[in-house]
Amino acid sequence: SFFVSMLSLVLALVLGVLLALWIHMLTKGAAYILQLLVLIPWVTSMIVAAMLWKWIFQDDTGLLNYLLSLFGVGNVGFLTDKTIAIYTLVFVMTWRVIGYVMIQVLAGLKAIPVEYEEAAEIDGANKWQMFWRVRFPLLKTPMALSAIIVGLSNLNNLNVPLTLLAGGPGTSTMVVAIEIYRMSFTSYHFGESSALSIVLCLVNFLLTIFYMKAVKYKLTGGRFLLRLLAALAFLAILIVNLAPFVWGLLTSLKPARELMVYPPKFVGFSPSVEHYATVFAGTFSTATLNSIIYSVASIVVGILCAILAAYALTRYVFK
Repeated sequence: SFFVSMLSLVLALVLGVLLALWIHMLTKGAAYILQLLVLIPWVTSMIVAAMLWKWIFQDDTGLLNYLLSLFGVGNVGFLTDKTIAIYTLVFVMTWRVIGYVMIQVLAGLKAIPVEYEEAAEIDGANKWQMFWRVRFPLLKTPMALSAIIVGLSNLNNLNVPLTLLAGGPGTSTMVVAIEIYRMSFTSYHFGESSALSIVLCLVNFLLTIFYMKAVKYKLTGGRFLLRLLAALAFLAILIVNLAPFVWGLLTSLKPARELMVYPPKFVGFSPSVEHYATVFAGTFSTATLNSIIYSVASIVVGILCAILAAYALTRYVFK
């Protein structure tokens, strides 16, 4: 659990900060498009995203292994090899949270007064000095918040590990959340699962204190090669972030008899809406209505509570 959570956290922080800095330098149109692409994984249901990646990473019928076979690479056990599977889990969990880190850091960058950067330029600061001595100290707050939220989210995440690997192969990707789930709903050992839940709760509490103590902050107020690298980075983001959704869309339009055909078909199949007809004929409307009700209600309650808490904190004098 700690290996997956911390490695995913470090990768998400590094990539999120780099993406935020890149977006901060782009023009409005390009910046909006890149923000949208990076945020798509964060706003997508974790179970849906995990299922799409699981389909892509399958050994025999997976899209990624098929593409690797075109270059003469044999089947890679992304989900079945004990050494590789844990890094597959880290990749999916990192992919999910990069957008959140990016938007937090980007908001921090936008809040930095222009006068600070102008003064640094007048003093002769280069780009690295500008980042390390001006921007980075003022980004500690959003970075600390991102570290807390992402770290705790990864540590407590059940949906992605359970859907993607279910703790396997063997117990190589077993995390605490899955162990609690199995104790409760498979073995019905409610006492042990409750005890482990309390331990996890205490770990969460200690990690929050650690983050807040470790990050001591004080609030105060067209070269061709570069363009080529930027274009390649943009293309990589486009492919990685949209691949599972495009594959999911193609899968939803395939007839049932062609779902498990190997090699997988990108084109050349007869599109069908039979799966959508089945979904809409079932309990889709009820499930959608329930989702809207609890989503809107939780947003309203969360905003109201956050406003009251923020007002109370602004009135409190910290010593």
